[in-house]
Amino acid sequence: MSTRTTELLQEILSMPPDERAELADDILASLEPADPGLVKLWAAEAEDRVAALNAVKLNQHQRTQSLMRLNDKEPRERYLRPLDTLR
Repeated sequence: MSTRTTELLQEILSMPPDERAELADDILASLEPADPGLVKLWAAEAEDRVAALNAVKLNQHQRTQSLMRLNDKEPRERYLRPLDTLR
């Protein structure tokens, strides 16, 4: 790297992370402009992943709540008995 590039790098590394990320995005975009169709596909994929994560979190919360209710209603010993006596 040239001296100027090294100086720029040091200056960039001292920036807050969100500003560095934005700068990196701009630099990458200048190297190869994004295909609008591809950007749209990735945005939809991101939304799908967030929805799936939210569904999992909700399900985990529901399971936790159900187990808490079960534990409140039934004695803990029920879970400690041999399996053949649970039927």
